[in-house]
Formats: sequence, structure tokens, C-alpha cells
Amino acid sequence: PRRGEATKLRMAFVPAPIPHDEEERIATLLELEVMDTETEEVFDAIAAVTKRIFDAKITSITFIDRSRQWSKSCFGLDNFCGTLETPRDSGFCSHVVGSGRKDPLVIPDTLEDENFKHNPFVTNEPHLRFYAGAPLIASNGISLGTLCILDTQPRIFSKIDERRLMRYASSVVSALEMRKAVKDAMEIIEGEAENDEEY
Repeated sequence: PRRGEATKLRMAFVPAPIPHDEEERIATLLELEVMDTETEEVFDAIAAVTKRIFDAKITSITFIDRSRQWSKSCFGLDNFCGTLETPRDSGFCSHVVGSGRKDPLVIPDTLEDENFKHNPFVTNEPHLRFYAGAPLIASNGISLGTLCILDTQPRIFSKIDERRLMRYASSVVSALEMRKAVKDAMEIIEGEAENDEEY
């Protein structure tokens, strides 16, 4: 685009807001020790089932830290899922976290939504046209990221679909918190074993 057009696009692009509980949210995310970890079967299984059930082009389990949104598991287009992290400001999922919502954010057609029609993932590859993201709400009520589905064509997403996506998102959080509980338990057991050896 020409210089004037580029300026217009930058002005039209709406970055994701920062939630009021950002510091507590980041602390919870760090405590769960999930960012930048390897793929894990349980999260891949949830993402794969979600993709199949909704017949989605892309499905991702995404967490948001201070500057980026990072995918723990992603299935779909290689040119999208091949990039595990994207800038926080331009991420769809960042809008879910930033709004503090407790239900899915659904955008049936991105080109019809003023907040997203100029998003770089809409105007450029993979030219996303549909988004539905359910917040990953930890047991302390903090939103850590999303379980989301995306498509390159507009879609209709019913209230039944929204409830189903929320159930799958809850299973992600259950797996995440159980993962942390198991790790903590193992550290306690290993610590006690070391103490026993000293005696």
C-alpha cells in the first residue's frame, strides 16, 4: 500500500487490551510453568479432538504472556501452526484475555468486524475469516489464554457450539493444573527420599 494507505491501516488496526489483573495473571502463568515447553500428548489430544468435532481449519491451545501469544498445541495450516508465537498486540486470543470475558469470543466473519477486519492475520496469510476462542480460566478465576478454532471461510457458531468449546477449554485447564500438581508432588517425594538417604 501507499504511505497514506499504510497509515490508515495502522490507525484502523485495534490492538488487544491489557486486563486489569495482568500482574496476577502473569504470576499464575509462570507458576504453572507451561510457556516454551515441549508438546504433550494430553494437550495435543484435546486440540486434535476439537479440530475434528468442529471440522475446523485450525485449532490452537494458546497462552498469553507479557509480549506474545504462544501455542502449546496447534493443528491445521502449516503456514500458521508452523509459527508457535505471534506478537500479543495482533493476536485474536489476546482480545479474549484482555476483555476478561468468561465466555467464548466468536467472530463469524472477520471482514465484517471493525475490530478485526484490518488484523494482519486477516489482511495477510492465512487470511482468517472466522474465529472462536474460549478462555482458559484457571481455578483462581484468571484467564491464561484460549482454546480456539479458526477458519479461512466465514462460519456460523451456535450457542451449543460455544458451550461445547467451553467444556473443551475447561479440560485444557484441568490437564494444566493436574500437570502442575503432579510435578509438585513428585518434587516433595524426591525431596523426602533425599532426606531419608542423608539419615
